[in-house]
Amino acid sequence: MKLSLLTNGSLFTQKRINKIVNLFNEIIMSVDKLKSNKRENLFLKNNYLSIEEVLGYSNKKIKVRSVVMKGNIDEILRLNEFLTNKYNVQHKLINFIPNKVDEYELIPTESELEKIDKEIHNEKYSDINKWGQVFTFIQSS
Repeated sequence: MKLSLLTNGSLFTQKRINKIVNLFNEIIMSVDKLKSNKRENLFLKNNYLSIEEVLGYSNKKIKVRSVVMKGNIDEILRLNEFLTNKYNVQHKLINFIPNKVDEYELIPTESELEKIDKEIHNEKYSDINKWGQVFTFIQSS
């Protein structure tokens, strides 16, 4: 049986990551941007590990996923370049799914999705072209 952990990694410490890496077949970290603000780099807080430290610990078991939504396209592209070039980590892109009507404005436009598709030339992102199809039922007549 394959056991996976999906986390934002914000509470990882060295002690915890040592235990977690041995308990799970894979660790999927949800990261949508490189920096939250000028003083915070990839969830680095007090004694907690930054994602860079976690990736450096065991990038064979760790994968990163990011939610693509309007307004974070450029940041997703920078994050993808960072993850693939520096750590050779699998970076999975997933589409934003709104929970409320007022969140529909966060759905990326077709041109934003095309930008990602054009800049990321990799088979693991081949389904990104289909994302525009997902939300066609929302459009009113």
